[in-house]
Amino acid sequence: MKNILFFFLFASVINFAQELEATVTINKEQLTLKYKDLVADFSNTVETYLNTTSFTETAWEGEKIKCNFNVFFVNGSDEVNYSAHVVITSQRDVYNSSSKSLMLSIMDDSWKFRYEPRQTMRFDPLNFDPLTSFLDFYAYLIIGYELDSYKEFSGSEMYQKAYNLAILGNNSEYKKGWELDRSSYNKRGLLDEMMGEKYSQVRDDFFNYHYNGLDLLADERETGIKNIKKMLNNILENQPKYTRSVFLKVFFDAKNGELIEIFRKENDPEIFELLRKIDPAHISKYNEATSN
Repeated sequence: MKNILFFFLFASVINFAQELEATVTINKEQLTLKYKDLVADFSNTVETYLNTTSFTETAWEGEKIKCNFNVFFVNGSDEVNYSAHVVITSQRDVYNSSSKSLMLSIMDDSWKFRYEPRQTMRFDPLNFDPLTSFLDFYAYLIIGYELDSYKEFSGSEMYQKAYNLAILGNNSEYKKGWELDRSSYNKRGLLDEMMGEKYSQVRDDFFNYHYNGLDLLADERETGIKNIKKMLNNILENQPKYTRSVFLKVFFDAKNGELIEIFRKENDPEIFELLRKIDPAHISKYNEATSN
C-alpha cells in the first residue's frame, strides 16, 4: 500500500500543476497608516503568486503541499522599500491517518524587498529579485522537504535551485540574510548542510523517519517507532560533528512537538533523555512531557 502513496505523488500528467496550497497572512501593526494602505493587497498578491506558479516546472500529481507564510512588517520607506520577519510553515499528510506532520517551522527575520501596489510578480529563477526570489527559495525548500520524505534524496534538485538563489542573493545589494554567517538560522548555511556529504546520513534518516516511521505508525507501530528511534540514535552517535547545525535546528523546531506526542504513548523515559541530549533547545518541553 505504501507504494501506491509514492505512485500518486510522482505519477506523470500531461499538464504542469502547481505544487503549493499557500496561505499568506500579514501583520501591519508596526507600519504607519500610509504604508498600511500601500500593502493592503500584499497578501493576496503573494498568495496568488505562490499558488499559481509551477516551481518544479514539471508534472506534479497528488495533494498540493499546505504551507503558510506569516509576514510581520517591520518598517517601510520611500513608498516601495520594506523589511519584514516571516514565519514559514509547511505540512505533510501522514499515511493512513488524519494527522498532519509539521515539516518546516522557520522564522526568517531578514527579508528586505521592494513592493508597489498591484505589482505584477513574475517567476524568474535565473535572476535575483528580493521579493520573488525569497518566495521562490522557500517554495523550493518546502517542495524539497516533501520529496525527501517520500524517496531518498529526491529533493536534491529543489535544494540546488534554492542554493542558486542564495548565491544570487549574496551577490546582490540585498545580501543580508543570504550570506553565510554564524547565526542560528541561515539560508545559505541550511543548504550547505543539506547538500553536503557530512549530513547525508541525516537526510537518509529524514526519509526513513517519515516514510518508514510516521507512515507506518497506524498499521505497523512497532516498526515505525524503531525507524524513528534509529534517526535519533544516529544523531546522538554523530553529535560531535553536528555542532551548531542549522539543518538539525530546523528539524527539531518543526518536530519536537510531534516527537513528544509519539513517545509520550510509549512510556519510555529513556527516549526523552536521548531527546534532551540531541535537542537541548527544547529541553523544557521534554521535561514538561515527562513530569506530567
